Amino acid sequence: MANLYYCSDGSRVSEAQIKQKYSVAIRQKHVGQSFFTCQACLKERAVDNSHIISKARLKQLHKTELIWHPMAFFDSCRNCHNCWESWKSGDYLFQVNIVTTLKYLLQHDHESFLKRTEHEYDTVEKNQRLLWAIRNI
Repeated sequence: MANLYYCSDGSRVSEAQIKQKYSVAIRQKHVGQSFFTCQACLKERAVDNSHIISKARLKQLHKTELIWHPMAFFDSCRNCHNCWESWKSGDYLFQVNIVTTLKYLLQHDHESFLKRTEHEYDTVEKNQRLLWAIRNI
């Protein structure tokens, strides 16, 4: 029997259902577009969809339905995708969509939001940028 993952309403979905729904969500988000710009830097060509909360974490939180929700991921270049995932460096703080991503994180994964916002970054500039982002949520 396939693994089933819980959604916030108590329903359960399989990995195949998740992949199908995610594929549909990506197609709907990009209707009529052939070229995507990274939403984090607004400079590079997007090659990824970066989930604000990882798919594994969403499954753990029993919020699997957010995997295919259009606000749960953004078009990203490889560098910005890596910056978001390797958040302890603090480089993600300079992404254009930082307020949007932190707001989404606060709404759907408070624990991860606290990890990112209570972390002491290695430069004054990064810590100031974090304070700015929090004030603008």
